[in-house]
Amino acid sequence: MSIKFDSAKVQNLVENILEIKRSGVEAVLIDWILNELDSCRDLSEQADTSIFFEKIWRLYPNKRGKSGVTSRAKKELFKAGYSEVQKAIENYKRMKPDWQHWLDGSTFFNGRWKDWINPESPEPEKHRQNFQARQYSDDFLNSFIGGRDEE
Repeated sequence: MSIKFDSAKVQNLVENILEIKRSGVEAVLIDWILNELDSCRDLSEQADTSIFFEKIWRLYPNKRGKSGVTSRAKKELFKAGYSEVQKAIENYKRMKPDWQHWLDGSTFFNGRWKDWINPESPEPEKHRQNFQARQYSDDFLNSFIGGRDEE
């Protein structure tokens, strides 16, 4: 549960406190109030980021590695917004080949989600071991055995 503040009122309060501080009245008390306000702002941002991350985490299919998601990554996710991260998760779910294991949540949310926002093709295809589907020219294959066979 987080408490919401009207940012305009808080900003006005801070400006009033700074004006009082400039006049020299109870500087120690005013410094303490400013520090408390600053710490409340940080806590509010952390709470919003955590709540956002919990919503996003529920969408992801592999629930491993939750504690491994860094606070920096959580802030990046929050900054990107719900629809952008949801789109990346949906693209990953839809385009991941059946043969590939799901990325752990920590791996996905610590940066790999960005690869899935607008994928041109499924990223895992780059690493596929499907040798039969590969096309090799005769010149390329012959370069390994020392030249062309004469017919």
